[in-house]
Amino acid sequence: MATQLTDEELFSVLDADHTFETKAEAGRSLGLSRKGYAYRLEFAKDRLGNLPDYGEPIEGFSSPELPTDEIPTDELIEHMKRRYSTRKKSKDARDPIPIKMKSNDPVGLLMFGDIHVDSPQCNWPELDRCVAICESTEGMRGVSLGC
Repeated sequence: MATQLTDEELFSVLDADHTFETKAEAGRSLGLSRKGYAYRLEFAKDRLGNLPDYGEPIEGFSSPELPTDEIPTDELIEHMKRRYSTRKKSKDARDPIPIKMKSNDPVGLLMFGDIHVDSPQCNWPELDRCVAICESTEGMRGVSLGC
């Protein structure tokens, strides 16, 4: 008993018929011999009819023109330029940040890193220990690199 061909397989054959110049090329693209491809093409045309070329309107069928949800290219480019400018100004203002001290006394800086105080994984006991060191050591300042 012959294997039944699915509509998807038959549409693939019709698509290859429109895409390739020869039956041999079309067959190779589908992993078929030229003869096997020619058989499937004939079967597809018999079963599915002679479908119009892609892009041709089918008589009696219409669909509405739908608006795109994409931003027009020129607007997107202008947005990206503004975004870049805003981010560059922000970065330039922070690189480096000038820090002025009221006195010439020695200062120690304790860097906290990005501690994520809102996260369940924040090690609050360790954070409290480091804050206590800053509070109890003259001239020691804590510096948080994140929130």
